[in-house]
Amino acid sequence: MIQRPQVSFDSDAASAIPFLDKQRADFINLLKSPKQDDDAFMKTFDKEWFGALPASWIFDRKGNRQYYTMGEFDPAAVDMLIGKLLASN
Repeated sequence: MIQRPQVSFDSDAASAIPFLDKQRADFINLLKSPKQDDDAFMKTFDKEWFGALPASWIFDRKGNRQYYTMGEFDPAAVDMLIGKLLASN
């Protein structure tokens, strides 16, 4: 199974975790610390991201970003990229 990390600005884990459990989100989820500044959180995740949502990233097996977009994306192009990445060493 491919793990799809989720990043959330919901710093209230007491609300976010039950929601994620209900949605069967059994992949990595990153929650912003209530004490962490929004800009610092964004820059920790991606220096180019200025906070627009939705935003999507795809990383290769080595953790290198292969795709990034804010807003809508082309699902067919994303599927093709994921297929190429899965087929590569």
